[in-house]
Amino acid sequence: MAVALTSGAAVRPAGAQTATTTVTREQAVRHVLAQRDEALRSGDRAAFLDTVDPSATPEFKARQGRLFDGLRSLPLASYELRLRTDEVPDLAGGGLAGRYPGADAVFLPPVEAHYRFTGIDTIDAVDGYYYTFLLRGGRWRIVADGDVNDVGLPSARNLWDYGPVSQERTAHFTVLHDPADGKRATVLASLCEEAYARLTATFGRPAPAQIVVVLPHNLDQLREILQATFDLSNFVAFASASVDRDEDWQSTAARVYVQDANLSRSRRDFQLQTFHHEFTHVAAFPLAGPFVPSWIHEGLADWMAGGRLAPTAVDGSDGLLPHDWEFTTGGGDSIVRAYDESTSAMAFLAAKKGKGAPLDLLIRVGEARVAPGTSDYRVDQALRAVYGAGLDQFQKDWKGGR
Repeated sequence: MAVALTSGAAVRPAGAQTATTTVTREQAVRHVLAQRDEALRSGDRAAFLDTVDPSATPEFKARQGRLFDGLRSLPLASYELRLRTDEVPDLAGGGLAGRYPGADAVFLPPVEAHYRFTGIDTIDAVDGYYYTFLLRGGRWRIVADGDVNDVGLPSARNLWDYGPVSQERTAHFTVLHDPADGKRATVLASLCEEAYARLTATFGRPAPAQIVVVLPHNLDQLREILQATFDLSNFVAFASASVDRDEDWQSTAARVYVQDANLSRSRRDFQLQTFHHEFTHVAAFPLAGPFVPSWIHEGLADWMAGGRLAPTAVDGSDGLLPHDWEFTTGGGDSIVRAYDESTSAMAFLAAKKGKGAPLDLLIRVGEARVAPGTSDYRVDQALRAVYGAGLDQFQKDWKGGR
């Protein structure tokens, strides 16, 4: 996992540094982050909000208060903010400095939150933030977290950014939800356990002992949490994990997000199939790597959740395995077609090489974490091992044999 960059010294406000001590801005900002960590552990809301610059907007100040309240409601085993100037030293340009004319200095480094839920996570969950720090009167404080949104670097959002959350616990699941959605969370938790039984019967490898399911209160929350740039109305659920590249390439703690505006209106068996699909993703994340394309991820999950059926023809298919972008763009019909093509390809592979072949293919491609070559090259090499021929031949055989 990532190496901690926070200071090991006792927490104290940056302004308490002695006059004879020279403190770099990185050291001072680490103290700000450490103050937030300690305030969260001790439940000191005032100390947490003391890290926010007085010139911050009322909206940002209110959001930071809700964030503290939300974090305090979680079953946190650990929580640590880490400065990542080793990745990018500073994102604050001259234009940004002009946005805060009263500040002595502006600093915008990447920050990571590493945390685990008690009795649930065996590896860290990791969220990325882009805090703008201002130096004013000898103290560094946070003034914003959205100053680089326009260049595609939004800060993480979670359900607890909106305030305290509740949890529904079962043998294998924690459903995090708005307190107003307790009744639906209870129903979902029961569905999840049923889907988990299906997962353990089909996956062929050990399933994760605990899975976190997040139920946003509305579609706007889900859109902000997922930082989605595509139409969420075409989907019912998502599985997500970050990537830790500090040592090799490893997925972080996974989460499943429910698009309940759609899922709640679906028939019960489809809801079970949906959770089986997403839990297959969660189980596969640790086995996958950066070269595994979406058609393998989605095809494996859909084929397993759909009952591992024989391959079928796909209406309107061009006979080509879908590109990653086809799973989120192009409209509902084309997105469904991309999923169906992937499922058909996995079913074809299983029919030719056995029911373990689709997962074997994902694992073979996933073995390469930091390596030369494109995704197509890695898939080609894995297919030669699992199927007996490369990507071009597999695609031709699948097109002719569906």
